[in-house]
Amino acid sequence: MRLFHSFLLRAALCVAAPVLAVGCACHGEDDPQDSGETDTDTDTDTDADTDTDADTDADADTDTDADTDTDADTDTDADTDTDTDTDVNLAPVPVIDVPTTGARFDEGVQIDVSGHADDPEEGALPGSALSWSSSLDGPLGSGTSLGWTNASLGTHDLVLTATDSQGLSALTSVQVEVVAVGVNQAPVVTVSSPTDASGFVVGDAVTLDGSAVDPEDGALSGADLAWTSDRDGGLGTGVPVQTSALSAGVHVLTLTATDSGGLSGSDSVTVTVNPPNNQAPSVQIDAPADGSTVVGGTSVSLEGQGSDPEDGALTGASLAWRSSVDGDLGTGSPLVTSALTVGGHTLTLVGTDSGGASATDSIALTVLAPNTAPTATITAPASGGNSDAGVSIDLVGTGNDAEDGALTGASLRWASDLDGVLGTGSPLATASLSAGLHTLTLTATDGGGLTGSDQIAWTVNSLPANLPPVAVLTGPVRTVTDAVVALDGSSSYDPDGNVVSSVFAFDDGTPDQTGSNVTHSWGTAGTYTVTLTVTDDGGLTDSDSLTVVVEDPVEVPSVVIDDALPLGDFCDIALDAAGEPHIIFRETDHGRLLYAERSSGAWVVQRVDGPGFQIGSSVGVMPGQVVIGPDGVVHVAYTYGSEPYIGPDFQPRYARLDGSTWTLEGVGSSTDGFPYTPVAIDLDPANGDRPVVAWTEDRSYDSIGLAFRDGPSSWTTTYSSENSSYREFGGGLAFASDGTAWLSQGSSTKAFRTWSASAGFSTLTWAAWAEYSTYVSRLALDDDERPVMLHPDGLAYWPASGLTNDEVIPGDGTFFDLDVGPGNVVWVLTRRGDQAEILSAALGSFFLPTYEGPMDAAWPGVAVGDDGLLRACFFRDGNLVYYGP
Repeated sequence: MRLFHSFLLRAALCVAAPVLAVGCACHGEDDPQDSGETDTDTDTDTDADTDTDADTDADADTDTDADTDTDADTDTDADTDTDTDTDVNLAPVPVIDVPTTGARFDEGVQIDVSGHADDPEEGALPGSALSWSSSLDGPLGSGTSLGWTNASLGTHDLVLTATDSQGLSALTSVQVEVVAVGVNQAPVVTVSSPTDASGFVVGDAVTLDGSAVDPEDGALSGADLAWTSDRDGGLGTGVPVQTSALSAGVHVLTLTATDSGGLSGSDSVTVTVNPPNNQAPSVQIDAPADGSTVVGGTSVSLEGQGSDPEDGALTGASLAWRSSVDGDLGTGSPLVTSALTVGGHTLTLVGTDSGGASATDSIALTVLAPNTAPTATITAPASGGNSDAGVSIDLVGTGNDAEDGALTGASLRWASDLDGVLGTGSPLATASLSAGLHTLTLTATDGGGLTGSDQIAWTVNSLPANLPPVAVLTGPVRTVTDAVVALDGSSSYDPDGNVVSSVFAFDDGTPDQTGSNVTHSWGTAGTYTVTLTVTDDGGLTDSDSLTVVVEDPVEVPSVVIDDALPLGDFCDIALDAAGEPHIIFRETDHGRLLYAERSSGAWVVQRVDGPGFQIGSSVGVMPGQVVIGPDGVVHVAYTYGSEPYIGPDFQPRYARLDGSTWTLEGVGSSTDGFPYTPVAIDLDPANGDRPVVAWTEDRSYDSIGLAFRDGPSSWTTTYSSENSSYREFGGGLAFASDGTAWLSQGSSTKAFRTWSASAGFSTLTWAAWAEYSTYVSRLALDDDERPVMLHPDGLAYWPASGLTNDEVIPGDGTFFDLDVGPGNVVWVLTRRGDQAEILSAALGSFFLPTYEGPMDAAWPGVAVGDDGLLRACFFRDGNLVYYGP
């Protein structure tokens, strides 16, 4: 038996020419249009007619392309070529690579199956065009390979169905057996000699050889192997067996092996034994192809040919067909039959010449059980609808089969006549349909490989031209070397889609960074162009740029006041909307509170409070604080009372500079304040930017006082409910945009705590705590409006993940301040010995020093502008100095 004959049944359309054309030419789908034909009419042309077909007349004249006949006859037939080329879609050719027919598997073992299919028009088909099914288990899945698990016991017809993009399907199958573990299995037999379709002459010695292997017994031999001929009966046992007694005719030689459990298996070949002195003919089966699979009841055309050296071509009764299952089928070629029994057949064509010599050819054909094709129904979307390109649509449909029931998963395949296979299952969401009118097809495939389909029309509208995105870059235009600055591209947008990529380039040779917000530092002074490039979901881009001037850090702070009298208990600094500094500070000898602002490059100093207003009293020695409102109004908080500083009437105070006028107001009662703890102020954005002041309440040190200004010289005051002693205000107060106030608290019992307060300050609640050795702590909020605290032992911050204390700031534990700039860059000014040290770092990374110089033992102040640059005030040799741009 031949292992495989590949073949293609090409379909051609042949249209007869009318009247005079008695023949036609049939063309395959790739043939060009007819270029010539022969007319067999015998009339005489008498007119000067013009033939429009490129034909050659067999009468006395000869037509050339678009020629004019000059003979005297008259054409009365007005013949016209009507043959046209029609491209006929040819079915794909599926092939099962694994497993092979006859394979056996134990129950529960995964069966690996693989195959492929080639289409005459499309070439190799993708896995999505291949579907697998079993005659016992129904649909198995799709793809070039899959693992078949939990196969049912019994003999399966494993079917591979290939469907091209036009919906034309073809199938192939193999037969495999799944057996229970421990159950005796029949041996597997192979005839190795003679080969299938061999020919002999009467009296020739024929060697019968083969093998048999049993899963339980191993190799079988001797009497377990029996040879028979369907013409001559038993031929012997064992291997090999030689015989010269085969009679003339066609023999089916069978080797049957029987194992110790009584199960048998067999293999057969067909040979021809011819009379002497006559050359045997040759035969060939042309169709169907070896290994083909058909469904029971399907008409099968058996086609073949024979040729004999003496007789020539064999026809009619000289060509006889037989089936290993159904016996004689008939004679001649072609022979059409639809009566083949379900199962595996060996079809043999026997050619016999007039002298009685014969030859054979055989193929394998599998006939599957009769099967009704399934029906497919598309339920959504409705035919005739439309959608825009890129918009996802849900393809919903059903498949039903008389034998298998409802079909699902890989048994339902969607395809477009424009885009090919779209996927399997229902529903199937797709947004990839190209613009145009589609015929969408749902194909349902049942367990026997038969298909049914349904179609709808669907239009995909082209979208208008994609609009480019708009890049928007913001950030500081000035900074210093090695300072980390924040660059913001989050305001970029796409007018008709989404920004999918943001890339920053820094003009300094460093790698680009991606993201909508980044931080960067330049190591060398100069002018740099930062470029932000954004890309939208349609692939279009836009760029924005920012020129950044990078300067070397300030090496020597500028002197604000050079006074013969010593200055310096504390200072604080705030920045206005233009980034200009405003400083408050205490003058030591007279206990005055002074205010300095820079005008046209020069510092202008004013007295806020102190002797001259109330002789014999003094501003408190611990830090006060200054803030600038959005309207430019300066707000100051400090303490003021009678000397010495331990009196019971040390009151928190508020000062306000509106234009050129200072307004001074008392906060709380005259017994509320305590001169040795700081006082702080901030503006409440949730309540009209009203000023809020915090301090330590009187000499019991057991609560924090809070007051908000509700009118000129009108303050509402409340106190924390902390009952334990020595819980002092640490000096840190900052408002989040939602009106939550964050406070720091110092303690002689080494407790450092943060608080949050409601907008009305009716209650104060714990937010977080950790133990530090501190009375004073400073506080600022990061970009996420979470608190960052500086205290003598280090830095603590409280991100959403929880309180963190992992930064240690070098210093002697006194005289420090901090602020947090854009990009969560923390700036710190601390005193180490008798030296001021300025450090910076992105939150959570290592701090690096940027300045060191002499500093007096007094409290400094720091503020970071929107440009990411630090401004600071501190004291040196009794003078107030300013550090910054």
